[in-house]
Amino acid sequence: MFDSPIIDFCIGMSFFYVTLTLICTAINEYLMDKAYQIRQRTLLEGVSGLFYDVHNVVDFYSHALIRGLYRDEQQPDLSRITTGASNQPAPGPLMKNSIAECVRPFEGILKNLPCYIPSRTFATVLLDILAQEGKAGKAQNCPELKQAILECKNERIKEALLPLIDAAQGNVEKARQNIENWFDDTMDRVSGWFKRRSKWWLFCVAAVVSILLNADTIMVGQMLWQNKELRAAFVTQAEKYKPEQNSSAEKDKGKENPGSIPTTPKKVSEPSKEIPKEQLKIIKNDIDMLSPLPLGWVLQSTPGNPEDPRKIPKGQFRVFLKLVGLFFTTLAISLGQPFWTDLLNSFVNMRSTGNVPAKAEKGIK
Repeated sequence: MFDSPIIDFCIGMSFFYVTLTLICTAINEYLMDKAYQIRQRTLLEGVSGLFYDVHNVVDFYSHALIRGLYRDEQQPDLSRITTGASNQPAPGPLMKNSIAECVRPFEGILKNLPCYIPSRTFATVLLDILAQEGKAGKAQNCPELKQAILECKNERIKEALLPLIDAAQGNVEKARQNIENWFDDTMDRVSGWFKRRSKWWLFCVAAVVSILLNADTIMVGQMLWQNKELRAAFVTQAEKYKPEQNSSAEKDKGKENPGSIPTTPKKVSEPSKEIPKEQLKIIKNDIDMLSPLPLGWVLQSTPGNPEDPRKIPKGQFRVFLKLVGLFFTTLAISLGQPFWTDLLNSFVNMRSTGNVPAKAEKGIK
């Protein structure tokens, strides 16, 4: 066993960040899924960016194939949004609606909207909308499909689809595949939007959690370095954490939902249906793992500990150090769980390298 205060210190700090990241991720997921429906809103904004016309967007989301993807089709007042369909006079020239204007009719029912639309479904719904708007009817071949697109009133859709139809060279299935690829490319861009939003949300949640728990990196680092018993307690907790399994699970999740923390509108599954009490239980268990640390705030020092680090700092220098420590903790949490889990795993393996020769010798025998 390779026993080193430096390695134990690194394990303790890594485990400290892993646990805080788990807490912040649980809170962030709940806020983005339940409170503000960021996934549904981001996908809706991506679809709106294809049309830039509120009537087309409402027609799209009111289509039976899309309603089948709603979390609860019976709950939303669909008649409320279908009244804005294309059979109503437009408030202004087509393609002059902003993304915000396209999203506005869906406020209040965002939680029921889908967070994932298959590209095949998108192409089918779009072509069906074009057929209903034009006089060409259901297109059976590329000329009929092109005629339906030419009759479309939305110039943006017309300019986007005509090159895709021409590139198909008369093959209807190829034309449909081109439309699906166009949607997938757009969703890749939307995934980037969601990833940036997720990072900012996680950063804000990390800042609030760090302040509430007084999770000061400088304070925790000093305590871990000076207190051997505290380092040992954290090493024991880290060994129970089994970082290999958690890291692998997070990586697999990232493969299913690339480019996101932890998922994107393109590949997202339905949000977790855990009730808040279960979320709170998970957060409480994560906080319990930090029990060896005297986190939190106190108004005044205890009699037996006049230099209690939890005391509200006084003096400009101490306040500055406290703000720097909290800021470093927020930045560390923003790196995400996979980063700290893999780092913790590396330090734990480094600490146990003393057992490797014995295993190797046993294998030779």
